Amino acid sequence: MVVDDLYELHVDRIVESDTFKGAFYTCLNLDSIQTAEVYSPIVDKFGSIRWVFRGRNVDMVKLSWLAKFHATHIGAALIQHD
Repeated sequence: MVVDDLYELHVDRIVESDTFKGAFYTCLNLDSIQTAEVYSPIVDKFGSIRWVFRGRNVDMVKLSWLAKFHATHIGAALIQHD
């Protein structure tokens, strides 16, 4: 949990499912990846818990091929998407 009802997404390595998690091919030494993406839980009309994207902990994103960009604009577009 980051603050109050906000949670940061972590992707944990499970050896049996490495084939389906390409990020661990790039970062062989990691057992967990912190995405810096922050979500909060909500209850939908069916009573199920869903996770809503709320933003990022950092503004600068660096991709595996060293490209860097500001995530603010992408985050704003994601929040507006229904």
